[in-house]
Amino acid sequence: MTLLRRRIPTEDRTDDPWSRAARLHARTSMAVAPERVDELAERSWSDAVALVLGADDPDPAVPEVSDSGDGWETTAAWWLRRMADPDGGLGEYMTWFWHELLPVETWKVDLAPLLADYLRTLRVHALGTYPELLRAVVTGGAMIRYLDADGSVASNPNENLARELMELFTVGRGHYTEDDVKAGARALAGWHVEYETAEVVFDEVDAFVAPLIFRGVQARWDLDAVLDHLVADPSTAVRISSRLHRHLTGVDPVDPAELGRWWAGTGLSIRPLLERILTTVDLGDPALGRARSGVEWWAVTAGALGIDADDLWQVDQTRQRPFGPPNVAGWPTGAHWIGPGPLLGRASVVQNLDLDRADLDGLTAGDVSVAIDAIGRRLCVPAWSDATRAAMTTAATNPGFGDDHGARTRLLIRLALLSPEVALP
Repeated sequence: MTLLRRRIPTEDRTDDPWSRAARLHARTSMAVAPERVDELAERSWSDAVALVLGADDPDPAVPEVSDSGDGWETTAAWWLRRMADPDGGLGEYMTWFWHELLPVETWKVDLAPLLADYLRTLRVHALGTYPELLRAVVTGGAMIRYLDADGSVASNPNENLARELMELFTVGRGHYTEDDVKAGARALAGWHVEYETAEVVFDEVDAFVAPLIFRGVQARWDLDAVLDHLVADPSTAVRISSRLHRHLTGVDPVDPAELGRWWAGTGLSIRPLLERILTTVDLGDPALGRARSGVEWWAVTAGALGIDADDLWQVDQTRQRPFGPPNVAGWPTGAHWIGPGPLLGRASVVQNLDLDRADLDGLTAGDVSVAIDAIGRRLCVPAWSDATRAAMTTAATNPGFGDDHGARTRLLIRLALLSPEVALP
C-alpha cells in the first residue's frame, strides 16, 4: 500500500523526449504501446499533440445484441477489448471519459439493446460537439430509463432527469432552483421506452404543452428547448471544459471562466478543446497527472500483456466496470483510485493473472536490471523511481529463483503493475 500511495518525486523522473511522449500517450489513450511512444518522441510537442488529435473517430459499429440472457455482457466485453487495443487511441479514451460523465447502469436500464445503442452514441459523438452528444444521450432509451423519465407524465412528472441534467450534465449546482427542477420535469415529460422493442417514443398526450417558467424564462418548453437553453449557458461550458481539463492534467484550469468562454466560441466542439488543453499545459511536467481509474489500469494491463481484456470478473475487482457506476454522478476521481479499496482490488487481479498465457516476449532476461527496464518500456513507464527499482530488484534477486528467469519475470510484472509509476502516469 505504501508503494502505491507514494507520489513519484520529480527528481526521480527524467525529462527526455521519450519520457514526455510517454506521458502524453498515457493521458490520451486507454491502452499503451511503446511503438506509439517512439513515434511521438520523434516529434516536437506541438507535432506530437497534432498526431494524437488526428486520430480517427472510434468505430461506432458495436455488436448487435438481444435482450435475452446476459446481452449487456456481450457489449461490455466487446468494449473492453477495444479499450485494451493500443490502436484505439484518443477515440477510446474520450468514449470512456463521456461514460464517466454521462453514465448509465446495467440493472436500472434493464434492456441490453439500449446499452449497445448508448455505447454507439458515445462513440459517434466522442470527438464531435458536446451539444450533439448530450442531446443524443439524453434522448436515448438507456438514459431515459436510468433517470426515471420512462413513462413520466406532465400531470405527475418524475424530476430525476431534469435535476441531473442541470446538476451533473450542464450548469451545475447554484445555477438552478427547485422550481426549475419542477418546471424542467414537466417540460421533459412524455417520453417512453417500449419494453418489447426497446424503441423510444414520444407521446404528446403525456407531455406538458402550456407555457412554463423555466430558469426565469416563460415559454413553451420541451426537451429540445431545455437542452438548447442549458448548453448555451456559460456555466455549462465552464463546468464541462474544467472537467476535461482535470481529466487530462490532474489539475483545474488556471482560469476556468476564460477557458469556458473560449470553448463556447467553438460551439462546444470537443477536438478544439482537447487541442487547447494539450497545447497550453505541459503534460510532460511530472508534477501533473492523475491516478488511473480501475478500467484505465485494466486496459493498460490487458493490452500490454496480451491477455484477455474481456474478463468481467477481473474488471469487477478493479472497483469499476462498464455500465456499473455507483450512482448517476459516476465513479469517484482523483486520489480515490490510490486508496486501500482499489489497491486491494488490483492486488487481487494481479494475483490471479494467468501470466503463463501472457506475451512475455522480450521481458525475460537473466539480468534483473535489464528485465526491469524491459517491463518498464512495455508498460510505457518513463522511468522507475529509485525506490520502486530497489523494491523490484530486492524481490527478484531472491536466491530461490535460481535460473528460473520466467518465474522472476512474472514476479517483476506483478510488482510493476502495483507500482506508483503505473498507477500515476
